[in-house]
Amino acid sequence: MPVQHYAAALARGAGAEAVLQVYQRLLGEVRRFQRRQGGGDAYNVVMTREWMCLIPRRRGGRGAVGTNGIGMLGVGKLLYAFC
Repeated sequence: MPVQHYAAALARGAGAEAVLQVYQRLLGEVRRFQRRQGGGDAYNVVMTREWMCLIPRRRGGRGAVGTNGIGMLGVGKLLYAFC
């Protein structure tokens, strides 16, 4: 299933200020997308040393049930297969 997402590379050895700037830029893109889609303010963040990705959501979890960034990447199914 296609999922809207916003990603950016992080410079090698990027410091906190540079990472924050990338995050703020991606968050701005997520917020614009959410406004165009009619609302929502939830999103997931997935980050490695090389890149950052924000994934807009229509809403957060319901009670104790929700999907985090790892679930969005399908890692939960992979981990479950090895348990």
